[in-house]
Amino acid sequence: MYLPEEQHTELDIRFDEINARYKREHGEPLQKNRDYYPILIELAMEKTQEMDEDELLSRLNQS
Repeated sequence: MYLPEEQHTELDIRFDEINARYKREHGEPLQKNRDYYPILIELAMEKTQEMDEDELLSRLNQS
């Protein structure tokens, strides 16, 4: 999946923060492809299902 550099960097930073907390609490790291990305996709799908077509198209036009 292509992401603009700014979004890619932000996702990496957020993963690092979450991973550090998870590692402290559970003693093992998360894996981006197995643990992190599926949750992001699931949340994005839930959010876009809540949006009406005009709102979704408006957001798409902003990118």
